Amino acid sequence: MEIKLTLAVVFLCISMISATAVSNISSEVNLQSVWNHIDNIDSQISNLQDFDKYIGSKLAMNKNGINILNNALQHFQETSNKCIEKTDSLTQKYEILLKKYEALAAKTLTAKISKPKHCQSGWFPYMNSCYILMKEEVDWFQARKWCRNNQAKLVEYRDMDELNFVLSKAKSYRNWDTDRWAGFWVGADDLQSEGVFKWSSSHTQVHFNYWLPTQPDRLAWEEDCMQTLVNKKGEWNDLPCEMKLPFICEKYM
Repeated sequence: MEIKLTLAVVFLCISMISATAVSNISSEVNLQSVWNHIDNIDSQISNLQDFDKYIGSKLAMNKNGINILNNALQHFQETSNKCIEKTDSLTQKYEILLKKYEALAAKTLTAKISKPKHCQSGWFPYMNSCYILMKEEVDWFQARKWCRNNQAKLVEYRDMDELNFVLSKAKSYRNWDTDRWAGFWVGADDLQSEGVFKWSSSHTQVHFNYWLPTQPDRLAWEEDCMQTLVNKKGEWNDLPCEMKLPFICEKYM
């Protein structure tokens, strides 16, 4: 009986010890799980902090970029305002210069049509020259000789203004027929170099072009001398120098 009681007590103690051990093991397992969860939370917090730093750096970069853009925009606006001011200033200067040019052009036109002091009778003035239209029809060489004998030359156009002025005077000094080829001799030829027309007095190449379309053409003859056509707005034509036409002489005063 005593032996059975002793065994029962021993068995009870063993059972209590086993239950305590199991309880301790279960508590250790739960505690480890908690620590693992805490570590996981710490890791997530660390990741969030890193992400916060990343977002903060990007925001700082964007803010810096916005500042740069704002500075650039301000610089552009300042430059634009300066350009507008310069444009306004240049516009004012242009208007002033335009008025001066118009005034000068008016004076020049007056000077062009003003009469030189010593044009002989029968000669008409233009700027610093006097001109005469000879109605007698002669060949180009005779016309050049007549002009030279009178201290003049066959007319040599400096520009379209002079051509138009001479043409208007030529039309008023003579009744021309309606033939499209009616005209007068002027002082250009290509006798020295075919196709290269030069003024016979100054020996300079004709520097502007007012030839009739398709001219100079030569055709079947040696067309080496220049004619101004009165019925073609003063356009030029090349003719054989032996043909006989009226002519215009010019002398400087």
